[in-house]
Amino acid sequence: VLLGNVAVGKTSILNRYVDNKYSKDYHCNVGVEFKVKSVSVNQSTIADLKIWDTCGDEKYRAITKQYYRDAQGIILVYDLTQRETYEKLNDWLKMIKETVTENPVIILVGNKLDTGDQRKVTTAEGQIMANRYELEYLEVSAKTGSNVFLIFEKLASELVTRELQKDKDEMDNHLRSKLVNMDVGEGTKKGCC
Repeated sequence: VLLGNVAVGKTSILNRYVDNKYSKDYHCNVGVEFKVKSVSVNQSTIADLKIWDTCGDEKYRAITKQYYRDAQGIILVYDLTQRETYEKLNDWLKMIKETVTENPVIILVGNKLDTGDQRKVTTAEGQIMANRYELEYLEVSAKTGSNVFLIFEKLASELVTRELQKDKDEMDNHLRSKLVNMDVGEGTKKGCC
């Protein structure tokens, strides 16, 4: 799920990633939009990313919360040229903590890296925020495509790694339970005979 204030570039990031296109024309989503892209992870696993692009407008927050409640991955975007979008990150992170049922992978993204002289938030400030919440941090440009694909590669890789670890843990637990049952069974037989 892509989250963040209005006009930070969430839709532009998604369009750059899925369609490799950029449009300078701005339009606000009405609630959410949805796209799917298959991505190769570790040269062997194909993952289908189901990506929800949410509107950052407060009047849609009740609707958008439903879409990120069960999110496995969140890309939290702010605009490097609009300081107030950076200052709202604490609010977004609080809403995520209160709303999300799982422990999602969250990547913090500063967008509009291409606007150099209009920048209002430094890389160091972005990194400090990311460190405070133990998040991955990237600065991107949806316009030029710089680092956009990297966001989704990192997200997909972390999600696949978590899923593989979860499968391994389940298998280990299953085997442990079998071994415990075998030990109990064998001990009972030895005691009886």
